[in-house]
Amino acid sequence: MAVEKNVNVKSARIDKEKSGYKKDEARAAFLPKLNFSGSFQDNVFLPTTVLPGEFLGKPGTTIPVQMGSQYNTTATVSLSQILYNQTAMIAIKLSTKSSELSSLTVEKICEEIAAEVGKLYFLTLTVDPTDRYGHTGYCRSAKCGRKCGVVFASSESRPGVYGHSSG
Repeated sequence: MAVEKNVNVKSARIDKEKSGYKKDEARAAFLPKLNFSGSFQDNVFLPTTVLPGEFLGKPGTTIPVQMGSQYNTTATVSLSQILYNQTAMIAIKLSTKSSELSSLTVEKICEEIAAEVGKLYFLTLTVDPTDRYGHTGYCRSAKCGRKCGVVFASSESRPGVYGHSSG
């Protein structure tokens, strides 16, 4: 429960999720790209051009002629695929390593929280909750300290025990 509620664990899990998205984003560089565009134009009033009558067999006159069409539609579709991009390949490798690091960070923080909870649990075992003034807890701690001192003192006289040397 302590691991689930810890802010550092939540933050590390969010970072892990972000790194997963970065990994997907890096992979997207190699996916095919499909582009589509289109337009529709409605010419309510068609443009009118005045032509000399000589073109249509009526010399000396001008003839108004509407040009174009009322409706115009265009559509464009394009498909592209990247075959090789060294930068994108390196980005995929880096994002994969980042994702692995984020996973390890989450595990590390969870283990640290579990160790801390364990330390606090054993600390509570050495303190008597019924003692109002802390005397019994102090006595237990003092006994424990004396025992540790005996072990420490005996290890100093024996080289190689508990990481001590006689030099």
